[in-house]
Amino acid sequence: MKSYIFIFILTFMFQNCKKVTSEPSSNTGLVGKWSFSYEIQNKNADGNWGQWTTINTLVAVPIMEFTIDGKILYNGKIVKECCTYSSYLVKENTIFANKDLSGLDCSLVKCGLLPEWKIFILNKEILELELPYQRTRYFRAK
Repeated sequence: MKSYIFIFILTFMFQNCKKVTSEPSSNTGLVGKWSFSYEIQNKNADGNWGQWTTINTLVAVPIMEFTIDGKILYNGKIVKECCTYSSYLVKENTIFANKDLSGLDCSLVKCGLLPEWKIFILNKEILELELPYQRTRYFRAK
């Protein structure tokens, strides 16, 4: 009897396994954990980018993680709130973020963050995301 249970468990495990050999090419380098650097760069009225500015705040910003299967995690968890994105897709150097609003009443909430983030810089250590009037910098979390 124990051997039947063991075989059933092994069969179930192997049927649900997914082999991941490499990151999808659209996500290469993005997958992983990113810590907010507390640095932003604003676009000036003349259309040029200003200097990078350090935000002096006591608010802890959670580590943001892009997973290989298209999820966005905050401190290792999916956060289901009106203004928080929970999944993404990368196309032509732009991250398209999505919210899961099922079960939430967000009718009185106005969110400020746009769902499209242009990847300005992406390398092994730095991620800079560009919105129409602001850039934000992240460092790969250790």
